[in-house]
Amino acid sequence: MNSSPRVFLLSPANTGGLRCAMLMRENAEFDLAVRLRDGIATIGEVYAFISGLYFRGKMEYVSVFASPPKGIPGAVVIVPGIGLVPPETLVSIEQLRAISRVPIHEDNGAYRIPLLRDAALLESHGGPGCQYVLLGSIATEKYTRPLLDLFGARLVFPEAFVGRGDMSRGGLMLRCARTAVELTYVPVQGAVRHGARPPKLERWREAVIFVGVQGAGKTTYFAEHFAATHVHVSRDVQGTAMREAALIDGCLRDGRSFVIDDTNTTRASRAAFCWAGEGGGIPGDRISFRHSGGGRRSVAIITGKTRSRFRCRRSCDRRRCWRNRSCGGVRRGPRCSAT
Repeated sequence: MNSSPRVFLLSPANTGGLRCAMLMRENAEFDLAVRLRDGIATIGEVYAFISGLYFRGKMEYVSVFASPPKGIPGAVVIVPGIGLVPPETLVSIEQLRAISRVPIHEDNGAYRIPLLRDAALLESHGGPGCQYVLLGSIATEKYTRPLLDLFGARLVFPEAFVGRGDMSRGGLMLRCARTAVELTYVPVQGAVRHGARPPKLERWREAVIFVGVQGAGKTTYFAEHFAATHVHVSRDVQGTAMREAALIDGCLRDGRSFVIDDTNTTRASRAAFCWAGEGGGIPGDRISFRHSGGGRRSVAIITGKTRSRFRCRRSCDRRRCWRNRSCGGVRRGPRCSAT
């Protein structure tokens, strides 16, 4: 674990793709698009939606490992034409359109001048012992050339990024955040920026269970946070329990991550899905309970660690329990703390 104070510099998402066009569509009615038109969406949310796995990996990584000096945000986002802003900064659709018109190139003054201005302000408050970790591409000079002039040897990047594409970097950061293992940083100055492609990451399988009444915002939450990486399992979409079960079995067989987007308000229904995950090879230490959301939506997510604490009422095959409920359901185990 690196003990030096550090601030993360997050590279921007590509605003020229289909997901950005979908977000800025005038008749888009999903939650983030509506909030963007109202000017109450954050730049972190917007970039996470546009970029998917890559930017979501950055956000989760910095939430675990940020260690800034007092009075400085743990992470700032490079926003073309604006400079460096915290991920919580609100953005409107008009601002996003303006951002998308600014070319990201080290020789473009509209991009470089605001970046250098805010980087100088950050450097003056960070002090001489602060490191600046670039979570972005170092293969070109669009980020490194302006920032090296100010930060010098204190501008570092994860060594494991060399040779990886965006999706691989995003997946790597997600795993590091969830296992609390920080990457090794090396100075950008003098670093090897191009290298052989590293071996593919071992397939990371994750079962996520949403819990919430109808209209709580579960499907919107899936679209904003999981659509790029997980299969959508929903009784409303598949139509019947048998089709839903068949899709889950297919995900388990093929090693794909999936999200179960049902109400799942009873312990028995959640436990059945836990049995399915364990029986299909997703380790029990990736099933736990945590809550997220708030305000206009209330979504519980079951994922992560700690073994399933549910027991069958009678001894029978786990898959049969899951598929046919032939065991009569499940009961709360003596140590269960699930809600």
